[in-house]
Amino acid sequence: MVKKKTTKKSAKEINNKYQEEYIKNLIKSSRKRKKFDGKKFKTVLKVLLIIWVLSFFIGKIFSGEVGDKVAIIPIEGPIMSSISASPFGGNVVDSETIVDLIEEASEAKNVKAIILEINSPGGTVVASKEIARVVSELEVPVVSVIREVGASGAYWIASASDFIIADEMSITGSIGVNGGYLEFSGLMDEYGVGYEEMTAGKYKDMGNKYEKLSSKERKIMQKKLDLIYENFLGAVAENRNLTYTRVAEIAEGLYYLGVEAMGLGLIDGFGGMKEGKEKVEELTGLELEEKIYEVDEGLFSAFDMIGAKSSYGVGRGIGDSFIKGNINSGYLSPIT
Repeated sequence: MVKKKTTKKSAKEINNKYQEEYIKNLIKSSRKRKKFDGKKFKTVLKVLLIIWVLSFFIGKIFSGEVGDKVAIIPIEGPIMSSISASPFGGNVVDSETIVDLIEEASEAKNVKAIILEINSPGGTVVASKEIARVVSELEVPVVSVIREVGASGAYWIASASDFIIADEMSITGSIGVNGGYLEFSGLMDEYGVGYEEMTAGKYKDMGNKYEKLSSKERKIMQKKLDLIYENFLGAVAENRNLTYTRVAEIAEGLYYLGVEAMGLGLIDGFGGMKEGKEKVEELTGLELEEKIYEVDEGLFSAFDMIGAKSSYGVGRGIGDSFIKGNINSGYLSPIT
């Protein structure tokens, strides 16, 4: 009985010993795993950081962010203060968008010059002036390249740049102002339709499309157009280092081919985008890669540009096929 009791006690002791050893091994194993997991986490973190840094620089390289750049900013279509100003809502030049693109390019540290790729018949006075003002304030060299058309308000913008390039057959110049509106008084008389309007202010309804202008009203509107015209002439004279008198002599709303414009001092060289890039590299003394700033085009872009160009073909001035003033209210909306 004593031996049996002793054997049973020994088994219990042995069992307790194994349990203690098992617990100790678990603790040691847990400590080792925690230590290993810590190293592994740090290693994984370092690898991920290296991958992120490499991805960042590789992305910069392939996206064109690395290296000296020349920003290419297109100005194509009639120039308006907003897209809604176009009768088609299509490929117009939204002045706010163009100004934003120019400012974005000028703030990019690797953009050393800007090329304005112009193919525009002109547009509204304020929209054209807004873009021209921003161009004149740039600290980096700016070259304007006139493709097929760079006239009126578009030429105003080009004149603010440091150098103007155009093809010998490009259409440019057309330094003048248009203003007008649709007038239905004759048509209404023919069909016996009347129109009544109450206004406060002698000239509040001046430009009413249902009535002809009086001689006094015509003089008032002409005076305002003349003021805009004088401002246009002054800007071109200052930008091109010409006298006001000289600009007035060659302006008169006429458009010129590139070969004529060169002789008049309205452009500086012949060529296209290739020559434009060569010029900015000459001005900066750097080898530059192109970075294109794109503007979204609308559904009716082709119709807009065809209509705008056709106005030149018949010598009717800039933008006549699009806007003759604001036909929804009683005032002139001048266009350059």
